[in-house]
Amino acid sequence: MTFVAPYVPSKKPIWSDLTPVDVSSRWRADWQSSSVLTSHLISDPTIQPAGFSLRRSTWSLLNQFRTGQGRCAANLHKWRMAASDNCQCSEVQTMSHVVESCPQTRFSDGDLARLHSADDHDAVTWLQEVAVKSFAKCNVM
Repeated sequence: MTFVAPYVPSKKPIWSDLTPVDVSSRWRADWQSSSVLTSHLISDPTIQPAGFSLRRSTWSLLNQFRTGQGRCAANLHKWRMAASDNCQCSEVQTMSHVVESCPQTRFSDGDLARLHSADDHDAVTWLQEVAVKSFAKCNVM
């Protein structure tokens, strides 16, 4: 009886190339060459970003603002989970609108970079109180 391997052997197994690779510098180079809109917020992707020690819910919300992807009215409307994409101030409620331009929720001087640092008490308080309340008023279907 002939034994048949359950897989096709690789022509170039991973252990055939043992040259050392500096993962950190490769990661840095990939990060700097990316076209992410908010990549300016993180200068070195190998270092933990500010706010890493926050409570999970606060950390998650902070990252939603960093990436622009969260439960704002514009995204909920795009995902067909809300009837309208309007904020309480009658403008389109995007993540950047909540931080930078909404007269009711704007973070001190509308500065996403300062919110990103999340090291001062004002940023954490704003995330836990103002931002959460602004999304709670979205008309989810």
